[in-house]
Amino acid sequence: MGLPIPTESPIKINLSHQEVARIIEELEKAYTTTTVEWIPAAPIADLLSRELGYEDEEEFNDALGGTFVELLNTLPNVQTQTGENGEVRFKVVPEPPEEEWKARKLTLRITDRTQLWNVLLKSPYATIEIPELEFAIQRNGMKKIDSLYNHIGNAIFELGTHVRTVPMSDDHQNKIVDCITSLNDLLDVPAPWTCIVEDPSGISEFSDMTGVEIA
Repeated sequence: MGLPIPTESPIKINLSHQEVARIIEELEKAYTTTTVEWIPAAPIADLLSRELGYEDEEEFNDALGGTFVELLNTLPNVQTQTGENGEVRFKVVPEPPEEEWKARKLTLRITDRTQLWNVLLKSPYATIEIPELEFAIQRNGMKKIDSLYNHIGNAIFELGTHVRTVPMSDDHQNKIVDCITSLNDLLDVPAPWTCIVEDPSGISEFSDMTGVEIA
């Protein structure tokens, strides 16, 4: 399961879908077993398709919601290149060891809804802050690659689940409901707002860094 993709999103691969997340995980594992920096995309797609139990390329692409190359081009930690013969190769940018971490802050001013389709790799150590709401998505020890829209949408879903399942005072419940309403409003971008990604590891990255201030 995963959050549905809004109809106006240019990203057709649902990165929040459980099966797509599994394919990304297996892709990164497969890359670590290679001894070269750049590897051909086609044989890796075939390998993943067979190892994950898909009957053919069409069924594999159906699970992705697009082609394997489209998935590669969506991921912030993957680089691709196309040879003269049209062969697509890719490499996965490795995570640095902790002693090589370089903390950084990514700030993106959201002025248009299309910016929400920008894919963010949120490292296990990063937080996403929205200062206008005094709201933050805290680090949870898990890497997550998804559109900014879905990062916020998932936070809304988790807050809703929290309200429904955890006993709390009416005042506390009302504050969370107000926060959910405000987050939903942000997804329509009625006014400019700010997304700040604080990451002590420096791993977090947007797929499109246009307009992103780095500090």
